[in-house]
Amino acid sequence: MNAFKPLLLLLALALAAVGQPDSFAQPKLKSVDELIKELEHSDKFVRRDAAQHLGELGSRAKAAVPALARVSEEDSDQQVWFNSVMALAKIGPDAKEAIPALIRGLDSSKGRGERRAYRRQVWYRSAYALGRIGPEAIPALLEALENRESVVRAGAAKALGWIGPKASETIPRLIQHLSDTNSDVRQQSAEALGEIGEDAKPKLIEALAAAEAPSRSSAAFALGWIGVKAKDAAPNLAQLVEKESDPDARASAMNALSKVGFEPDKMARLFLNAINHEHEKVRLSAVNGLLTVDAQITVPLLIERLQTGPLDRQERAAHILGRIGPKASVAVPHLINTLRTVGEEPPFFPFSDAIVQIGTRAVPALIHELETKEEDWPIRCLRAIGQPALPGLIEVLGGNRKRLRIAAVQVLSGLGPDAKGAEAALVRLLEDSDAKLRSEVLVSLHRVGAKPASYFSQLEKALKDSSPEVRKAAATAAYHIGAEAKQTLPLLVQACKDTDASVQAEAVRALGAMGADAANAVGTLVELLNGNGRAQLDIIRTLGKIGSASEPAVPRLIDLIEGSRKDIRAQVFVTLGQIGPSAKAAAPALTKSSKDPEREIRASAIAALGRIESDPKAIFSILLEALNDEASDVRKPAAVALGKLGSQAQEAVPALFSMLKVDDDRLVVLESLRQIKVKSVPLLIEALAHRDPAVRSFACESLARLGSEAKEAVPALQKSLNDDYDSVRRQARMALRRIEDG
Repeated sequence: MNAFKPLLLLLALALAAVGQPDSFAQPKLKSVDELIKELEHSDKFVRRDAAQHLGELGSRAKAAVPALARVSEEDSDQQVWFNSVMALAKIGPDAKEAIPALIRGLDSSKGRGERRAYRRQVWYRSAYALGRIGPEAIPALLEALENRESVVRAGAAKALGWIGPKASETIPRLIQHLSDTNSDVRQQSAEALGEIGEDAKPKLIEALAAAEAPSRSSAAFALGWIGVKAKDAAPNLAQLVEKESDPDARASAMNALSKVGFEPDKMARLFLNAINHEHEKVRLSAVNGLLTVDAQITVPLLIERLQTGPLDRQERAAHILGRIGPKASVAVPHLINTLRTVGEEPPFFPFSDAIVQIGTRAVPALIHELETKEEDWPIRCLRAIGQPALPGLIEVLGGNRKRLRIAAVQVLSGLGPDAKGAEAALVRLLEDSDAKLRSEVLVSLHRVGAKPASYFSQLEKALKDSSPEVRKAAATAAYHIGAEAKQTLPLLVQACKDTDASVQAEAVRALGAMGADAANAVGTLVELLNGNGRAQLDIIRTLGKIGSASEPAVPRLIDLIEGSRKDIRAQVFVTLGQIGPSAKAAAPALTKSSKDPEREIRASAIAALGRIESDPKAIFSILLEALNDEASDVRKPAAVALGKLGSQAQEAVPALFSMLKVDDDRLVVLESLRQIKVKSVPLLIEALAHRDPAVRSFACESLARLGSEAKEAVPALQKSLNDDYDSVRRQARMALRRIEDG
């Protein structure tokens, strides 16, 4: 207990310091008069808070309306304006004195702010506040409806919509504006009539027969906005859908009909007649409308379309069936039959895409198609359906139907990681008597993520299989496994001499995937290289991936430089570079090739020299000459090689700085100059004026590294303190500090 005494004493002292309970009292709330005064404050944050607090007071802040109205027009701060207008909205009907100011706020052509989005916010919030004020604003809004500025007319209609049913007296005027020359005014007038609701129905139904198409379209939109309460307008809307020639009005009538409610069967047939309309807006409205109808009604009608009519009608029907999804599963056989009959051509697959969207319920039919047809579309569909198809596919693997099992393996292979759970069933098939099936399984196992340890013994057996197809697939599997498959190395080396050329090629690739672990294969690969077989390019590539252990291949690789195809020569150079210093014997041949007429050959030779030769004396002059090559492809590997020489390449610095003028060379050269650690202050001062900020920044970094040795750069660095780029300014400050610190 004694251990707690110090803590208790501290607590008592703290309570004594706090004093009486009044010390915890909340700060006194400001009065409306105080908040009104704060709206005049010079600090915008004070004004923002004052306007916000007045809004929180609601109707109790009625006395602040004149001040808020003034601020909403005069204050230059966006947030003060926003808080003021929202305060007027929260005050509501008692804010009627602000109506003129808010009406003026609707004219965004004269309003505050430069950005269009901000001006739209001013318009929107002003209309909202007028709507919250309510019927008191109607006379002013009716006047604004006749303003010459369309944005004011649209804003007035928006506000009337927010007033809602209490603005029913404005219905005749809003009806007139359904034919306004401005689309935004028409839109806002239609929305307002929709918000007013049932009282507007009679006039809107009349407007469906107006002479002007925009009026008919807007009236239909408004009825749709009203929704099911406008159900008695459905016959008129249906008539408009059937007879309307204007695409906008027809689409609008379709959208409204699906919202107000209509006999589903009649509506489905109306929309079905329009799904192939020449205008996209009408087609989309028809499709979306059909999706609102019970699938039990629409699916049979769409199936009927699948079976008859022109191809475009069949494709559109398939598209809608796909959108309906699983509820359209009864259409799967018909989609398959149509697909068989008319086929599909990429990139459009309307019938198979519909099957995929129907999903799991289509899987049994698709699996059946795997066996009956040697086509790829069922495989593509099952892959697209993905994991939901997995149980059915795994079940097939355990069956005895050859074609079906092979196709199922191909599907699973395409599913990749999504086929998780099928690995064990696939591995079991490696013991199957059918060679084609075993080869398909071997190729698929890595794709589905099966662990190599689970089938290594079968893989080794497959590399010795009597079937070339299986041996090739086994080598391909080893290639994908990579270094983990090194226990198969002796068998892969043997496979490199296989009588089947495709097996040889895959075995060589697999050795390359093992990298340095395949060092024991170099002798065999060199033998094959002497044979000049079809796999020569792959052999050369594999020797490079093995790396320095491929030194025994260097003499033969040097021989291939002369007289071989360009692609062979280029790969020889890459491989010699990968072998590295162990391939130094190739330096004379590479030096000669660095002057080859073919720029690709020159570039590859220079790159290889840079990786093989580390003695500056042996390589410097060659690299320096390459910096002046006409081809950027040659100059860049030379710059890279000089960078690897580090500070020993100082003599190349002027030539490298000249390359900074070329956009394509610049990034590579900068990296090389960083490695070389430039000492030339005059060149770095000159670089401070380069047009590229990356070069200027590099110059500052380098001068900072030199410290007091770069004193002559101080005036230029001081100018860099005013650079357009912050990164350059920051590096210049650092350089000046380093120089000053010595």
